[in-house]
Amino acid sequence: LNMRRPLLFAALLYAAGVLLGEMRPQSPFILLAIAVTAGLACFGCWWVVGVAGALATHRANLFAQSTGLGVLLGARLQFGFAVVLLVFAGWTNHVFHTAILSPLDLRQLIQGEAEIITLRGQMVNTPLQRITRRESGSTERLLVMIDAESIGRDDQWQTAGGRVMVATTNRLDAGYYAGRRVEVDGVIARPSGPMAPDLFDYRQYLMRRGIHFELRTDEFTQWSLLDTNAPPSRPLVDRFRQWSTNNLARGLPEQDEALELLWAMSLGWRTALTGEVKEPFMRSGTMHLFAISGLHIGMVAAILIGLLRVLRVPRHRVGLAAIPLLWFYTAATGWQPSAVRATIMISVILMGWTLKRPVDLLNSVGAAAFIILLWDPQQMFQTSFQLSFTVVFGLALILPPLMDRLRPWISPDPMLPRALWSWWRRAAMTVACWLVNGIAVSLTAWLVSAPLI
Repeated sequence: LNMRRPLLFAALLYAAGVLLGEMRPQSPFILLAIAVTAGLACFGCWWVVGVAGALATHRANLFAQSTGLGVLLGARLQFGFAVVLLVFAGWTNHVFHTAILSPLDLRQLIQGEAEIITLRGQMVNTPLQRITRRESGSTERLLVMIDAESIGRDDQWQTAGGRVMVATTNRLDAGYYAGRRVEVDGVIARPSGPMAPDLFDYRQYLMRRGIHFELRTDEFTQWSLLDTNAPPSRPLVDRFRQWSTNNLARGLPEQDEALELLWAMSLGWRTALTGEVKEPFMRSGTMHLFAISGLHIGMVAAILIGLLRVLRVPRHRVGLAAIPLLWFYTAATGWQPSAVRATIMISVILMGWTLKRPVDLLNSVGAAAFIILLWDPQQMFQTSFQLSFTVVFGLALILPPLMDRLRPWISPDPMLPRALWSWWRRAAMTVACWLVNGIAVSLTAWLVSAPLI
């Protein structure tokens, strides 16, 4: 079958399987067996079609006709098995990400509402600082994700597995960073639900990130490092972020809100976004400026490509140099989901441009969605994922025909050569093109996002 956008088709089938996994969870091993069987059958049909096609090209008459029918039937069977494979692969992956597969899972070990424990594990991220300002004063806390290795209860240790969110007001020194093994005590409990129906559900938000428990600490909580003899080196991303913040602050007399907002917009540093600072941006609908998203990734990609082309780097090497640098920027800004999605999408487009292959935006969007869902199917149920792909898909699908309708309104006489245009006509044409493009993009994005909003 000759399909123009096979990756978009694969992403839609895989997403359907993820939805089935959310609505109809089944035994993951049964689903895996069905997916493997469908994959083997698809491979078998592909092999049979290849052999039959080779025979059909060397034989004639009735045998060739019957072999051709067999090739057509085998191709249709191959297509059917591929559909089953993709749907059940998404179904299986979602169930494996959400089901309790081990008796050592924290969801099996912690049955009560809350329990005092000591947690040992590895820090997933360098502590993130959050500041909440109220009339009574400012509250500073640190957010740390820890992959549990064991838990201690009544001086007895038990192996455990799972990711825990720790929100602490304790001050941690520079020795606590991603990769360190730590021990901390506190009260482990499931995250709080919504304060009222239809409000923000913090428990659901963490669950979509694979976190089912949070550890609550107080001023008496004890933190300790378990790998002081052979500590891992500080991540390169942390060192880059420190270097970037220092350079952005160079030449300024003091650290103020303007500098903190610059850090937030360029590096994804959220500490400055306290309640009173972010309220004007929330009211004006410009809060997205502080999320490292497609706008930031696109600007960085344009700067890198422009710089490399000015340096006369060959086209086939531009993508090979720009793509790793884009991923490094994504890592340096904290692996924000919107940035990861944009980086995958631009990487696919850049690779096609580097290899001088025709780029189809819908196919690239499908490739990005398929890769993201393959890595983490829970992304599909996050608002940012839905808005990102809905808007980009709408722009790719609706914008071209809309521009074809609007372009004749601003185009001059097609029979008049451009060399004979007056200067004011050229200036007016440029302004009109920018204006029409802006209106078309904004209108399309608003139309396709309105149902979700």
